[in-house]
Amino acid sequence: MALRIGSTPATGVYVTPTSGPPVPATGVYVGEVLAWPTPSAIGFAQDGSLWNASDATVDAHAQAVKRMGGEWIRITVTWRDLNITRGTYNWSKLERQVAAAKKYGLKILVLSLGNAPTWSWNGVQGDPGDYGVFNQAMAARFRGEIHAIELWNEPNLARFWPVPVDPADYIQYLRKGYEGIKAAAPEITVVSAGLSPAVTARDAQGRLETIAPLEYLNGLLSRGAANYMDAVGWHPYCWPSVPGAGEDWSAWSHMEQAMAQMKQAGINKPIWITEFGAPTDGGSNAMTEQGQWDSILRAFRIVRGRADFGPVFIYQAIDSPGVAGTESHFGLVAAGGAQKLSSKRLGY
Repeated sequence: MALRIGSTPATGVYVTPTSGPPVPATGVYVGEVLAWPTPSAIGFAQDGSLWNASDATVDAHAQAVKRMGGEWIRITVTWRDLNITRGTYNWSKLERQVAAAKKYGLKILVLSLGNAPTWSWNGVQGDPGDYGVFNQAMAARFRGEIHAIELWNEPNLARFWPVPVDPADYIQYLRKGYEGIKAAAPEITVVSAGLSPAVTARDAQGRLETIAPLEYLNGLLSRGAANYMDAVGWHPYCWPSVPGAGEDWSAWSHMEQAMAQMKQAGINKPIWITEFGAPTDGGSNAMTEQGQWDSILRAFRIVRGRADFGPVFIYQAIDSPGVAGTESHFGLVAAGGAQKLSSKRLGY
């Protein structure tokens, strides 16, 4: 059965059948409105594999986002790739991704990864001030084209931050990035790094290598991070369960706790879900295609109408080929272009 997805400024995204029998109760209900609080919407987050992809592949991803009702797209950039020498920038690869997004009328969130160029590298990290200058230059170059910038990715994990993981270190980059962006384009929304599901753990030397997201956020806010962000980034992956099931271990539950704690503290910052989804293959805990769709749909229903949330970015539109394990199977469309249930439901 084909579905048509559309939107109106007043009601947000809606889905209706174009042919066939009524939609079953386990899927999208006929005429159901997924009402997102303005200016929130559905988005799709891309990984970094498009950076060196062909122009045709970049265009195909942006087109897929549009066809599945996306209003936002997250584009991943790496500092060292754009700023190879101090004061010199090569924006060409970002320009083509921005052009593809604009072609399909998509709003743009840029994920600014802090992998430093060699000229700023101190043996552990790049200089926070240099990172701020880079983000200021990017905001100035793409002012009026990009709408939001997310500063770093999952710094509560050793995978994306040098051990020991510490919010006191990350806040230096958040502050410099925020100040640089606002100096160039104050209207751009600055989102703190999306925090990954994790439990706090130490390595064999006793150094923190992961910090639970709620603990990490508390560490940021206690140091004044609310002054250097417009929104809080969160990655509430919870498969093989689903959003709202209430498990203590669930990153979705932790996100709701974070929201409650911020409200109690008088911190009025929306949460942007800059990644969320479920893999359909690649491991014993992968979900079925029906499970993936149910998880995404439940997330939409929980968040709709809530002004304390911003856009929700599904990770991701199309599977990433050549990546091991579940990481390559989060897409709503298979790498070869075959539809999964979720993309069928969204009229791809």
